[in-house]
Amino acid sequence: MATITGFGTAPEIAAEGYKLKKTVDGTDEAVLAQFDGQDVKLVRGAAIFGRDGHYEFALMVRR
Repeated sequence: MATITGFGTAPEIAAEGYKLKKTVDGTDEAVLAQFDGQDVKLVRGAAIFGRDGHYEFALMVRR
């Protein structure tokens, strides 16, 4: 199940056995829908300037 975690939580997520695959951007709803049913963590990053509600996320997958 895809879940969003807060800014700065990547070290904790890595300790749980996940690694960075790539970055993605969009709204919370869009990225959760994109990865629905997958065992991934999306670590919230910076807000995207000029696009309300859009963020960059670090997509972390199980090792």
